[in-house]
Amino acid sequence: MIAINFDSPNIFLDSENNLKAIKIFEDYRCLPASRKTYPEATVLLDISQEPEELLKNFHTKHRYNLNLAKKKDLTISFEINEITLKDFYYLQKVTSGRQKYLIKSFEYYNVLINTFNKRGKCLLTTCYSENNPISSWLFVIYDDNAYYLYGGSDDNYK
Repeated sequence: MIAINFDSPNIFLDSENNLKAIKIFEDYRCLPASRKTYPEATVLLDISQEPEELLKNFHTKHRYNLNLAKKKDLTISFEINEITLKDFYYLQKVTSGRQKYLIKSFEYYNVLINTFNKRGKCLLTTCYSENNPISSWLFVIYDDNAYYLYGGSDDNYK
């Protein structure tokens, strides 16, 4: 038996190509994976509200984590460069090891990020504690929405 990861983001689930691929997999009696790569649903957050109003609507745990981050004097980078790309990939490896899933190659993420970034359609956020990367999130922008694709974190900084 071999495993093939075929998991379309939910924005493409009803596309003609995805439906053709599903038919091929069904014809060959392929079984769905026990875990999906992409989320089952998309959550929309209206960020046009005032920050205080947004925070008021956050879950208690999220508000706690934000206040804790402020106390720990963390820094956030929105830059895309060689260092932040390597830090993002490092955190992908750490997270995949902890959660027991496979990730793509550094080259894959490098091409993905740089391709979207050249078009102004990519956002990479990396959080640092004393210059050590502790979390990183990758978003792509489509139709004035930012979609979270990948992220990672280092449990050593909880």
